[in-house]
Amino acid sequence: MPLLGRVFLQVSMSLLLLGGGSAAIAAPTKAAGPKMAAVKPPAVKALTPQTSTDPGALVLKNTCAACHAPLPNGGYTRITQMRKTPEGWEITLNRMAVVHGVQLSAADKADVLKYLSDHFGLAPEEAAPYRAFLEQVPYVQDKAPNPFLSTMCARCHSFARIGLERRDTDEWLKLANFHLGQYPSAEYSDKGRGIEWWKLASTTVPQMLGKMYPFQTPEWTAWQKHADPDLSGIWRVTGHTPGKGDYQGHMFVDETTKDHYRATLTLTYADGSEVDGHGQALIYTGYEWRGTFTLGKAEVHQVLAVGADGGLSGRWFEATHPERGGTMTAYHETDHQPRIMQVSQPYLHAGDTAQIEIDGTGLSGEPVFGAGVQVERVVSHSPERIVVLASAAADAVPGARTVSVGATKADDAFVVYRAIDFVKVVPGDTIARVGNNDGPLPAVTAQFEAVGYLLLPGAGKGEQAVRIGVFPAAWSVSNYSAAAAARQDIRFAGRITASGEFEPAGAGPDPKRRFGGDNIGNLRVTGRIADHGQSISGDAHLIVTVQRWITQPIF
Repeated sequence: MPLLGRVFLQVSMSLLLLGGGSAAIAAPTKAAGPKMAAVKPPAVKALTPQTSTDPGALVLKNTCAACHAPLPNGGYTRITQMRKTPEGWEITLNRMAVVHGVQLSAADKADVLKYLSDHFGLAPEEAAPYRAFLEQVPYVQDKAPNPFLSTMCARCHSFARIGLERRDTDEWLKLANFHLGQYPSAEYSDKGRGIEWWKLASTTVPQMLGKMYPFQTPEWTAWQKHADPDLSGIWRVTGHTPGKGDYQGHMFVDETTKDHYRATLTLTYADGSEVDGHGQALIYTGYEWRGTFTLGKAEVHQVLAVGADGGLSGRWFEATHPERGGTMTAYHETDHQPRIMQVSQPYLHAGDTAQIEIDGTGLSGEPVFGAGVQVERVVSHSPERIVVLASAAADAVPGARTVSVGATKADDAFVVYRAIDFVKVVPGDTIARVGNNDGPLPAVTAQFEAVGYLLLPGAGKGEQAVRIGVFPAAWSVSNYSAAAAARQDIRFAGRITASGEFEPAGAGPDPKRRFGGDNIGNLRVTGRIADHGQSISGDAHLIVTVQRWITQPIF
């Protein structure tokens, strides 16, 4: 069985029943002996907590200063000597409440979270590599920069927890001490026994992290000079919901108080279904959009970021099912910048005719889909949406095309194909979790899509794979291995729907299973595409495991 890697969170220890293992990783040589140089207290932006009248700064002064000593620069030890995302600071506040009994009202918690995120946050460039973890993408694979840091740090939580913080060397050392004090068995757990864990954790690791993720960076220095944007107005929205398809619509945003917004959403999917939503959002650090909405009948959260071009992008997901959600991109309609945001029905079989939709802003001019594709009729044309009936010639050369509307272009936004050469089921490796069954936790589902590809002669040796797009598929599951078949995993672990969503079985011991075991399983998910007389399939690997009892904003 291939190793899955770390998918969103460590797979439960019950996976050991399914097989797999880990190889020992050697630590760097000459790890001992570094001297920890004294570090000056870092500078802070604008008003310091000790002198600011900001409500969040007052919480620091009136509550947090009971344990955290004041610094000469106006900050506080172990607080203003590090920088984190809003989710990172939320983890800190949660730990203060659970471990140290710090009781904050909802208003005080919101105020101090806002203050710390704004004044001691991350610049957009610093957070970018790990945005998938902030957005809670359900199948993202965590990767440490090197095997050594994976062994030392990323065997208990994702490396994103580290990559989304900034500290100087001495503060990283204090974090290592905290880990050993809070989790004394850390150096004796998996992968820690065969190395001098504490010696490395207290010397080599802080030095490495202090260089990789220091408190002061050029990106943060530059970002502190930014002007906070006013996000009020009408936004053109596009996105994709796995299992449902592409959507487009509008978001109407009004600022109620500084950095606080209320918004409404009107979305239409490619299949014609519509959904409306309304809610509120808060901007942290000048670019981090965090929204809570009612979308249709579901409560959803938005984790978006304001980009350098002024647009919003990220993901929304259900509050009780973070694995269910979709991508979102939005631009102000009033900026009048011509752009193609999305092409729905982004492929066409040679010899076929279909309706194609181009969504964007400031669209002006005739739509063109490249060689071999003819626009038969323009169904509708507006600055934000163009709908056409287009045909691909029977002898059209397969491959990606640039879509243009006037002078506005989107490279590789449309594909002509004659046959699907292979299918990838995405995600290729993921997990689901049992739940419900009168228990306190819902099941964690897994949504799959079948993506078709074609192969073209590459510039060098071999062939080049070109993504065609998502196709409708017939879904099935089977046992992944002989051991899974012996356990009858397919019988107990759950079922897959017609839309490609795997629904795990109920939680708790199942008396029908051997030894009354949980309804875990090691499964193969198959998506089969039937297209123009062709039947072709692809597989994915799904582990169905037990509940996750503790959920952090960053895993």
